[in-house]
Amino acid sequence: MEDFLFHQYGGLAPSDLGDPAPHFLGNAAPELRHAPNDATAVLGCLCGIWECWPLFTRITAAPGSVTWSAFRQPHRPARG
Repeated sequence: MEDFLFHQYGGLAPSDLGDPAPHFLGNAAPELRHAPNDATAVLGCLCGIWECWPLFTRITAAPGSVTWSAFRQPHRPARG
């Protein structure tokens, strides 16, 4: 299963992210957020266009910890 998932997503392009630290700590640019679920895109499509197959997660930053939860693939709503 892990190998299958590995081949489903690509990284986000540096040109999309800007400074990656705020992005991966929960302060992403609005275009990389899924507002209804307060989620942030953390992976994208292998084709290089993150929007066509994004993986979103909710990022909660607190002093001393960062938690990623509620992973979601919007093109597969039944899977969460």
